Amino acid sequence: MPRASKAIGIGYTVVLGVLLLTDLPFRVAAMWPELLRNREVIAPLVHLVAFSGLGWIMLKSRGTKARWAIAAGLVAAAAGTEILQGLVPHRVADPTDFLWNVGGIALAAALTWPRNGRETGRKDTIPMAPSMDGAQLASERPRRKAA
Repeated sequence: MPRASKAIGIGYTVVLGVLLLTDLPFRVAAMWPELLRNREVIAPLVHLVAFSGLGWIMLKSRGTKARWAIAAGLVAAAAGTEILQGLVPHRVADPTDFLWNVGGIALAAALTWPRNGRETGRKDTIPMAPSMDGAQLASERPRRKAA
């Protein structure tokens, strides 16, 4: 992972952690009462955007081999933040928020996953059988004439 990507990923994670585990979002929302009135629309979008951003940064910064592990780790982090929110005063653990977090991760995965080998340099992204290095199948071998 290049240094710049690593710094951006760490910074984004720290900011996201502060926003998810403090009452700061509520204090900011109190300054704009219309945000609180539209909470049912805004809160899911915030979760979706926050975790799709985190997913985008993490999934784009690694090679294709680590993507499944990164996606699983992001889902575990989403679950962990919801559990920790239940322990923070003025916050609640909400399973719906977890689902929006996972939706954001899925969106990032869909947008960053290699298609048609663009990122891998291959013509296809489906693993192919190893070549037979010139060996012929039994049905392709010339038949011997009976003596």
